[in-house]
Amino acid sequence: QPAVIEYVRNQFVKQVCQEIDEFIKTQDLKVLKLLKSCALKELTDSDDIEEDKASPILTLFKKRLLTSRDSRIPTNIVEQLEKMIAKLSDNLPLEVGYAKTNIENLLTELKGD
Repeated sequence: QPAVIEYVRNQFVKQVCQEIDEFIKTQDLKVLKLLKSCALKELTDSDDIEEDKASPILTLFKKRLLTSRDSRIPTNIVEQLEKMIAKLSDNLPLEVGYAKTNIENLLTELKGD
């Protein structure tokens, strides 16, 4: 079972990263299916917001975003994600879903170094 869980997690990360790359290219909100519908990080009552640790899934995203970039996508992923947040902010919350919060969490993880 751990192998299946790892496989599914890796496929999920791969698909969401592809959605991010596609959005950067097209600026089309429709390509963000998983990013809009799934929260990448969930706060629980026991989480301390100021001392929040990175979730394992965000660490996987960080690794993938920094290492396997499409050659057509600019290498400054932080700048691209910040532009993505600005673009998402121009839309209604129902259209954006979890996408904006997910991108903000990814940025926090990427800037953590």
